[in-house]
Amino acid sequence: MLEHLDLVGIGAGPSNLSVAALSAPIGRLRCKFLDRQPTQRWYPGLMLSAAVLQVSHLKDLVTLVDPTSRYTFLNFLARTGRLHRFASLHTPLIARREYESYLRWVSDQLDEVQFGCEVEEVTFDGQAFRVESTRGAYAAQHLSIGVGPRPYVPEVATGKLGEEVFHSSDFGYHTDSLAGRDVVVVGGGQSGAEVVEHLLQLSGRDAVGSLTWASRRIGFQPLDESPFTNEWFHPDYVRYFHGLSQSRRSQLLDAQQLASDGISKGLLESIYRRLYHNDFVDSDRIRTTLLPGREVTGLCRGPGGRGWRMSLTHIDTGEIDSVGADIVVLATGYHFP
Repeated sequence: MLEHLDLVGIGAGPSNLSVAALSAPIGRLRCKFLDRQPTQRWYPGLMLSAAVLQVSHLKDLVTLVDPTSRYTFLNFLARTGRLHRFASLHTPLIARREYESYLRWVSDQLDEVQFGCEVEEVTFDGQAFRVESTRGAYAAQHLSIGVGPRPYVPEVATGKLGEEVFHSSDFGYHTDSLAGRDVVVVGGGQSGAEVVEHLLQLSGRDAVGSLTWASRRIGFQPLDESPFTNEWFHPDYVRYFHGLSQSRRSQLLDAQQLASDGISKGLLESIYRRLYHNDFVDSDRIRTTLLPGREVTGLCRGPGGRGWRMSLTHIDTGEIDSVGADIVVLATGYHFP
C-alpha cells in the first residue's frame, strides 16, 4: 500500500538525522527517513580509541538551529547521567565513539527513522516522488538525499583492494594484522593522521615494523579553526555562497579547503611528540619516514608476489621514490556518487 508523506529522507546519518530531529516538533509534517544499515553507525571502521571530533559540541544535530530542542548534545549528556562529569573535562572535544552514541540516542527517539530499510527505486511522476523500499512504498512531495560520501580509491589501486591494501574507512577491521609489518599510509588529511597516530601508539609485540606517511599536499597541514574562517559556515555566508555561479563556488571551495579538510592541531602535536619520542627517547624504535609532496603513481606486487612496491612522484621535482610495503592504507578521502 502506498503511504503518502510530505518528506522522505534516504539515509539516516548526521545530515538527514538533523533534518529528522528538527522536523519532529512540527506536528503537521509527515516524514520517513530510511537507512539500509541495521542500526546507527558512523564511520565504524575509523572508530579508533583516540579519535575525537574536530568541532565544538555546539555544532551537533540541532543546537545552532534550535538550541531549545530536546535532541541537543547537552540534553543527551543530561539524560544519560554524564553532564557534570563532561563539564569537568579539561577538553571540550568529544570522542567519536561518544558522538556515535549521541546519534544513536537521537535515532532511538524518532519513530520516523527506520533502519534496516533499503531504498530500491526512486521515480518522479511530475507531481511527487515515489520511493520503493524493502519495507514499503511511499509518495512524497519532497526528497532529502543523505546517503553520505563513498571512499575514494586512486586509480592505481583499483582492483587491488583486499587484506593488504584497503581504504582508511576500513582500517579498524585490520588492526589485528599489523604487528611487525611495513605500513604505508597515503593521505595527509585527518583520517590519515588518525591512522598514523594509532600506529605510533603500538608498542612491543604489537608495533609495526616500519611506518611511511605520504601525502601529495606540500605538508601535513592544520585545520583552519580561526574565527573568521568559521564564519564561512554561518547562515548569511551560506546564502551568499549559494547565490554565486557554479564556477565561482568551485574556486572558493578549493581556496577554503583547510576550513574543513585539515588536521586538528592537537592531533598534529600528538603525532610530532610521538615521533620525537620514537626517534630520541624510546628504546624500541620503529623506522618512520614522512614523504609530503608526493603523489602515488604506481602500485604493484613486490618480488615473488610478496608485499607491494609503490611509486611516489615528487610534485615539485618529478623524482620518483620506490617504497616497499606489506600493508597500504589509503586515507585518500571520499567522494559523492
